[in-house]
Order: sequence, then structure tokens, then C-alpha cells
Amino acid sequence: MSHRLATLTRREALASLAVGGSSLALSCAGLAAAETRPAGRALGNTVRDRLWVWAHAVGSYDNAYGLPANSRITPVEGARYLGVPNLILIRYGDKPQPPFEEYAAPCRSLDRLFWSVTGAGGVTSEEERAHVFRLAAGMPNLVGLFMDDFFHFGDSDQPQWLAANDPTFPVTYTVRLVEPVPATRLELTQSAWHSGDYRTAAFAVEVPAGVDGWQEVAQGVVPNQPAATVSVALPGAPIRALRLRLLGTHDLKDARSCGLGRVQLWAGDGEVSLAQARAEASSSYPGFDPQAALRAAAPDPGPAPAALSPEDLRALRQRLAIGDRRLDLAVTLYMHQLSPRILPHLEFCDVVSLWTWRAQDLHHLEASFARFRELAPAQRVLLGCYLWDFGTGTPMPLDLMKRQAELGLQWLCAGQVEGLIFLATNVCDLGLETVAWTRDWIATVGPQAL
Repeated sequence: MSHRLATLTRREALASLAVGGSSLALSCAGLAAAETRPAGRALGNTVRDRLWVWAHAVGSYDNAYGLPANSRITPVEGARYLGVPNLILIRYGDKPQPPFEEYAAPCRSLDRLFWSVTGAGGVTSEEERAHVFRLAAGMPNLVGLFMDDFFHFGDSDQPQWLAANDPTFPVTYTVRLVEPVPATRLELTQSAWHSGDYRTAAFAVEVPAGVDGWQEVAQGVVPNQPAATVSVALPGAPIRALRLRLLGTHDLKDARSCGLGRVQLWAGDGEVSLAQARAEASSSYPGFDPQAALRAAAPDPGPAPAALSPEDLRALRQRLAIGDRRLDLAVTLYMHQLSPRILPHLEFCDVVSLWTWRAQDLHHLEASFARFRELAPAQRVLLGCYLWDFGTGTPMPLDLMKRQAELGLQWLCAGQVEGLIFLATNVCDLGLETVAWTRDWIATVGPQAL
């Protein structure tokens, strides 16, 4: 069913939560979700108990992200409108200002509350943390501290070359050497773009022939996994150049392009240095030039740059005991930040909230989630679900809204995630069809037992 609503007033947003059914509901009855929280901190046993809503102070998104109007709904009003009992309050800019007790008073009516110690944009300070700990001491339903926009690196922490979207195939990638090399083997490494796009499929290898010609000497297919490798034999005659004809892509939608993480040559048992070689391609995505694939991977670049160091987190964890309870420490992680470099920080985090920044990348949500589980198989997870495509400043397509919610429910029932987060209260009164659908969906699946 398509929902197209006029912009809601605050009074309308607080109206009755009674809604109709949804044909997309997935029953969890009879399935047990994993319980991994500390003793005495048991979660509820219905789907609704495991749902959270993300919130900022009123007006935080005004005139931003391409939203159709400005919002006047408060965090608690937004949670009540969606029918969600748990809230994550993230400081946005300079709002709210500490001390937080007066601002937080309405949140006492919620079942559970997270409060940020690293706000939007990764802003943090010891002064702010001190105020949050004081707030937590007087609010029994404040169950944890949240670190938003925590990691400060992008889509890949290793170089790679990517062709532009929808290039004309074959795409050519040419390597020119400074002196002849008797190359006997070529190894190609698949790209590792976070969404799973830009994946090279079949290729042919050519070496110079005659004055201006090329001769094909090998063929192969690059496996469809990030950073996977394939090796092909070369004739061993000295060459001063090598050309790859990339014949197709593994992409099924979106970019429909190709790329390479690395190109390596061997002469016998020795790897040929390509430090002085030059690379060119018939197509390149801005910022991912052909030369990138000739660079060696950086040797152990260390922990990811972040708002706080692993040592800072170790010290922070020592302060999480509040009376007879212990606060959780939660962190924001975007799917495009999946890298072993995050693991030194995750060691000190209880909960990871996983987010897909651009709506189009939700087509690859299962693959991205699987990559996260390879990195952190036992980590407690809250799956983040955007109600608006903040990555492009456009409406979240309703089919992708349904996709992320239904996959999240499936993983919740299977014990793969601990809950779902909907972002954010600040769009709940803007008449978005994704908000209307989500409200109906929560009303339908919320009472289901886990």
C-alpha cells in the first residue's frame, strides 16, 4: 500500500497509534533471539521491545539534507508516534546544552535510553562525558553511552582503481614499464568497494606485438569477492607494457562497472617492482585513478582514525559502573568502514550500530552484513534503518525501506541482531511515506513474541 500524507502537525503526530495490518509482516513466534546482555539487564521478549528510534533536538535537520520541510516534533513525541519504547539521543551541534537533566526529564517515560558521549560529526569532550555520567547516575533507564560518527576514514583504507559508472566495455587498463621485464605471471586483485559494485569479471591479457599492435596471451575471470585474487601465466618474453581488456562486470545493478585493487607481475619467483611504472585506463572514477592499483598495500596502518583511541576507550570502560548497574558502550559504524582497522576499538565496545549511508547500497545489505560478521562474529548489533536517504538528500525508496526493515526483523528473529534503530524522530512529522509505512509495520510486528 502506498502512503502519501500531508505534513503532520505536532498534535496529529501524537494522535492514536491504532493502525492497520501489513502483508509484509514476518512472524517471529516460536523463535528465540540471542540474549547477550549482562545478567539483570534482560531485554523484553517482543519485537517492539527491541526497537529504538534515533533522535536529535528539535530543528536539528532544518533546511538540510533536501528534506521537504522543517520538523517541530520532539524526541519523545517522535518515539510515541512510531510506537517505539527505546530512544537514542545524540547531541547535534550545540544541542542540547549541558547540564542535561532538565532536557532529559521527558525521557524518563521511555523503557531504555542511550545518550551520546560523541555527538554528530564525532564531536566529543571530557566535559560533556562528565555531564552524561552525572545524568546517568540519576536516570535508571539510561542504559548506555553512544559514540556517533566515531570512525574517521572512508570507503577503503587501501588504494584501488575504479572505472566510472556504466563504462563502455571492454575497459582497457594499461601498464607501461620503465625497462623490459621477462614477465611469467600476472596476479589481479578484485576491488573492495563497500557496496559490492565495481567488480571486474572476465578479462584478457595482451602484450605488445609489432609497432603499435597487441597480442592476446591469457584470459581469466576475477572472482566476485572483495580483494579476491586470480593468477594467470604469461609467456616470459621481455615486455615493456601490458594491457588488460576488462570484458565485463559482476555488478547486477547500480554502477555496472569494474575495478582492481592491485596489479602484480612476477618474473620467475621474484615480484616485479611497479613503483616506477605508469598506468592508464580508458575509464576512471574521480579519485580512483589507475596508478592506485600499482601501489603496494600499506604495511599495518594501525587502528582506524577515530574520535577516541583504543586507550581512551579502555579508560572510559572503567567508568561504566553506575551503582549496581553497568552502562553499555555503543558505537556507530557505517558499512563502508568495514576494515580490520576498526577491531582495536570494537574490543572495548558492547554494541555496534550498523548503518548503510546511501540507499542504493541497501541492495547489498546481506553481503555487507556478512562482511561485518566475518570481522566481528560475536559482536552485539543494532541494525540502523534510515527513514530518508541522507547520503543523497532524497527520499528513501519505499521498496528499500521495506527491505532493510524486513531483513532486520529476520536477523532479529534469528538472533543475528539485538534490535533495530529507525532514524530519526526529526523526520516523523514531515509526511514521508517511509515514516507512514514504518509506523504501520511496527504496529503489526511489534507485539510478536521472540
